[in-house]
Amino acid sequence: MRVTTTLAIYEALIQANVPAPAARRAAEALEADMTQHLATKQDLAHWGALTSQRMDALDARLSQRIDALEANFSQRLEALEARIDARFASSAAEFDLKLQTLESRIVAKLGALMTFLFAVAGAALALVG
Repeated sequence: MRVTTTLAIYEALIQANVPAPAARRAAEALEADMTQHLATKQDLAHWGALTSQRMDALDARLSQRIDALEANFSQRLEALEARIDARFASSAAEFDLKLQTLESRIVAKLGALMTFLFAVAGAALALVG
């Protein structure tokens, strides 16, 4: 095919009244440039296959990395949830203790108030009766 392309270019230049040596040099130079710088269908298919393989490999690597990041994120999130749960449990226990202390103080004060009121009532009954 290369010879026929070079020949076709040469013949076209000759028909355009280009001198034979110049037509030959131009046809050979154009042919050399086309074979060195232009891709064939086979070149493109090969490049497409390589690109596809590389994209598949990159996709696999990215999927592995994303899976690792998701696992790391899940572990860190679970650890954070455990710390929050522990703090809430600690705060709840502290709150319960303070509530029990407050309840005990109220019961003691109510007991003292009732004792005082019974003493006042007893003194009032003794004065009246």
